[in-house]
Amino acid sequence: MDVLFSDPDAWGYCPYCAFVVAVDLESRQMLGHDRMGDCFITRRCYGSLMEPGVQPAPEAEPIPYEDVIANAIRSDD
Repeated sequence: MDVLFSDPDAWGYCPYCAFVVAVDLESRQMLGHDRMGDCFITRRCYGSLMEPGVQPAPEAEPIPYEDVIANAIRSDD
């Protein structure tokens, strides 16, 4: 797959690490990417292979994994 760097369809906002990351043009899923963990250790972002979100603001904060789990549990009730 060939994509221009300036192609806006090739990029999407990951709400779980608060960065713009590469997106697969066919499936519209974010490609696997890493996020900074504790003490500059990179870990695979759990937003990998999900659909990109809407960027709320330039100063966006990443969504912690704990919040995702807590919201999923609350929505089951």
